[in-house]
Amino acid sequence: MTQEDAGERWAKDLHKRVGASIRQARAGRGMSAQQVADKTASVGYPVSRSQIANYESGRKQSLDIAELLVIAATLEVPPVSLLLGGHPDRDVEVLPGQTMQTTAALSWFSGDDSYESNVSPREKGSASPPAFLLALVRERAGAERELAAAKAVFELVGEPDDDARQIAHIAELTKRIARINQTIQVTADEWSFDE
Repeated sequence: MTQEDAGERWAKDLHKRVGASIRQARAGRGMSAQQVADKTASVGYPVSRSQIANYESGRKQSLDIAELLVIAATLEVPPVSLLLGGHPDRDVEVLPGQTMQTTAALSWFSGDDSYESNVSPREKGSASPPAFLLALVRERAGAERELAAAKAVFELVGEPDDDARQIAHIAELTKRIARINQTIQVTADEWSFDE
């Protein structure tokens, strides 16, 4: 099999997987293709019933990003679940000839390198600025959740013997968030975003 044939087979398999995922999500919601089409119109980007049915059946071999996002919103599923489909522990071919578990593929797709995958489409440690920024945003969100929880505990159960330790913990989390924000700003300033 030539590289071109392998790529074409992979693309066809990807379209089948997405079509099956749409059909499964739609059936799980108890919706007809017409109901999905009607709801896509209310989201603001109509996708016709025939487009949905044709994609599910494999007659339509292309789904643009706008359609994927609107269908996912309509079915109330994460868009990546339509791309990966299936059981989280099964293998999925993410690129021609590159297979990994669905959970690893989800991590790769979302820029989360905390999951060690069995095969990676890119070298570990070669994070691009957008991937680095995404990691920083995730770290900040975790620190902000931890800070909110620490403040809530302090307000509810603050005891004089424990106050100094709680205050120091809250102050450290606040400094950590500030350092992350500064790193985000510097990285964003150094990397040119096309807007």
